[in-house]
Amino acid sequence: MKAFQWGTVIRPGAVILCLMVGFGILTLVGAVAMVQTQRFLAGAEGARGVVVDVVEVVKRERTGSGSSRGFTDRTYFHPVVRFTTAREQVVQFQSDEGATRPAYRVGDTVEVLYDPANPRNARLDTW
Repeated sequence: MKAFQWGTVIRPGAVILCLMVGFGILTLVGAVAMVQTQRFLAGAEGARGVVVDVVEVVKRERTGSGSSRGFTDRTYFHPVVRFTTAREQVVQFQSDEGATRPAYRVGDTVEVLYDPANPRNARLDTW
């Protein structure tokens, strides 16, 4: 088998097939995420919470492309929220949503959506 060399002609059918497969995978992932979100929202209850902490999370991210590719550490700020459910259960969670600059301060009031069957499954109501 011959190794790939730059300048080799790539058949248009192969490119189209790769694009179609990639588009199909992205569509499937998006559809699964949408269904999961709709299920959560359909049964979620709302509550008012208070930011009790802001946690710094450092994530290593890929930067650049080609020969200038590398990694950089980027800090994200995630609020930790405490709220009380309709059944008077106090719950605390760290939001999956983070920003490169603190969007919340300790003491801020936020709206929360949570699963009444599993209140630790909670999200900020940022919509």
